[in-house]
Amino acid sequence: MNKININCRKILLWLFFFFFSAFICEAFINLLLNEHLEIIKQAYIDGNSEYSKGHGLSNPMIYFQCLILLVFTFSEKNLKDIIPYYFIFRNGYFYSTILLILLSPYLVLSGRTSTIFATFEIFIIPSFIIILSGKLRIAMYLVIGCVMIGIFFLNCLSLIDSSATLRNLM
Repeated sequence: MNKININCRKILLWLFFFFFSAFICEAFINLLLNEHLEIIKQAYIDGNSEYSKGHGLSNPMIYFQCLILLVFTFSEKNLKDIIPYYFIFRNGYFYSTILLILLSPYLVLSGRTSTIFATFEIFIIPSFIIILSGKLRIAMYLVIGCVMIGIFFLNCLSLIDSSATLRNLM
């Protein structure tokens, strides 16, 4: 994962390239997946199931990951000496973001493949606190805490809605 020399400029260029590719080449990506991935074709690509329909580039998770990746990348000077595996985390998260962008037309397929490397997020987000000092550090604790609590409650509401729907079907 860490064999390719990736720097800030390359990350920006590759992100732009993959956004452009996902936007322009959606039909080609669909054709490629249909031809070469027969195993997952029926479950995640064919038909109109909830698993096959993605949000495309309107998926907010893409922009969340891009923001985290860019902040982490542009903080390299401050973080690379403090975080022992900085480049592994950054490169892995970069690969995750690329997968999420390229496979964005397929909801579950993009989520499952990008999650493999997106788990580096648990090391990346707390590192943002390290680069700040004083009152900014306290503010970052509050911001990260509020965002995480918000995500937790959104997931809880989704779970409650799903269980209510399930009860109505029975």
